[in-house]
Amino acid sequence: MSTPTLSIPQDAVSFYREHGYYLAKGVLPPELLAECRSTLEVWVDNQAERWLSEGLITDKLEHLDFMHRFPALLKAAGEPMYARSIRKDFVHLSPREVFAIHRHDALLDLAETFLGTNEIISHGVWNVRPKAPSSKWTDTPWHQDGQYFRKQAHIHIMTIWFPLHDVT
Repeated sequence: MSTPTLSIPQDAVSFYREHGYYLAKGVLPPELLAECRSTLEVWVDNQAERWLSEGLITDKLEHLDFMHRFPALLKAAGEPMYARSIRKDFVHLSPREVFAIHRHDALLDLAETFLGTNEIISHGVWNVRPKAPSSKWTDTPWHQDGQYFRKQAHIHIMTIWFPLHDVT
């Protein structure tokens, strides 16, 4: 096992093993979050172009920052439905970038730290979910996808969730 580079408190692993989760605030490096945002901006650009061509918006609002652009575009377009999970669009638009994010050292370090091994198998299903501020249909309640791994019920499955905006 390599030496993890993230700052995780000593009691974090025991808390995780006892409770099944751990809230690790501020451990991901800014460059990983920036990489995620810039990759997601490709999807936002694509969505803006689509809504412009459909006549739902008249301005792609390119002057707005990451935190504000998508919600403003969504509102300007009349809050049209879009896929709740945009994983297929995201991978299609930025496959190399998505793969690099998926294998980022910080995420692997987190998994190694909490699982206690560097023998990690990553499942190919992961999600990107743009949450519409005023829409309940984009809510995703906490859950685990263990039902997809019935034959591997003996294997510890870990989910790493991180927001790209401030959240409560």
